[in-house]
Amino acid sequence: PNGLDIDQIDQQASAPISRESLDLPPAALAVVMVAGLNKFKNQPMLFRALKRTESDSARPLHVLVVGDGPRAAELKATAENIGVANRVHFLGHRTDVPAILQVSDIAVLASHTEGTPNAVMEAMVCRLPVVATDVGGVGEVVDQGSTGWMVPPDDDEAMAAKILEFARSETLSQRFGEAGRERIRRYFSMETMVNNTLAVYEFLLARKSGEF
Repeated sequence: PNGLDIDQIDQQASAPISRESLDLPPAALAVVMVAGLNKFKNQPMLFRALKRTESDSARPLHVLVVGDGPRAAELKATAENIGVANRVHFLGHRTDVPAILQVSDIAVLASHTEGTPNAVMEAMVCRLPVVATDVGGVGEVVDQGSTGWMVPPDDDEAMAAKILEFARSETLSQRFGEAGRERIRRYFSMETMVNNTLAVYEFLLARKSGEF
């Protein structure tokens, strides 16, 4: 699986950025989704989930949409049509994603399809609990019920319920966030990726040389 340079992400996350610069109200709980603005990433599912949380969260939920792509104008219109445009912030392409993650509260991925999503892994490094669709390699990264929740694709009702679980419990969010960082450190660090890759080569070379 992919490996992340955790020290580099930590360094980038320490860069100063204010919630005010992202137009987040002081009391808002920030749900962040880092993904290209294309049909596969399915941002409308998150917008529908956000609509479902309107009357159920003590803190107002706002969504940070980080990324750019061919559907930018269409997605802004979708947020308007669903009635959540005032709580969705389109940040476009950013080079300071770890800093944005650092001032966010919950990470979400609503994709129809995925490989092994770096966006989820980086969020976990930054101690964010995760709500993601159970597609592709997401289940290899997210430990269900420990570092985050996986929900079926296009099930915005389930996504809203899991987001609200974190919104209602800072203790739960912190526990999942800490467990997520430890999971990435243990299984998805750059060092682990390099060591595992070397082990494969060493195994194949040993087999070729007739050692076993």
